[in-house]
Amino acid sequence: MFKLFTVFLNKLRPRKNILDVYTDGSHKGKWGSWAFVIVENNQIIHESSGRVRYTDSHRMEFQAAIEALSCLVPGTHARLHSDSRVLINCATKIKDRPNVHADQIDLLDELISKNHICWKWVKSHSGVTYNERCDQLCIQARS
Repeated sequence: MFKLFTVFLNKLRPRKNILDVYTDGSHKGKWGSWAFVIVENNQIIHESSGRVRYTDSHRMEFQAAIEALSCLVPGTHARLHSDSRVLINCATKIKDRPNVHADQIDLLDELISKNHICWKWVKSHSGVTYNERCDQLCIQARS
């Protein structure tokens, strides 16, 4: 009887689904923009974007990741997909970090430490559905 009760309780516990988080940042003219899409079981559960004046594309890539990770409940397991090798290298290689955007790198480190993040590089403009959605959101945010 106890074993059956334990099996029942285990079914009630929330499962730790791995979320897929897609991020993008861009820059055109005087405006930069960032966007992210959070996907669970192939369904968008949250997306957001924003724009910033007088910035650069790397800063926007970092901001997209910061905004996305800020939305996660601590302890979340996620795969973060980005087309920015600079972002992924800064997040995964402590020794090879550039000295630029230190404020964002520190905040990114703090957010990463609260979750379980696996970093995945995706080729930009290659038909990856949610990466393309992020690109659309970036364009909309700048207009």
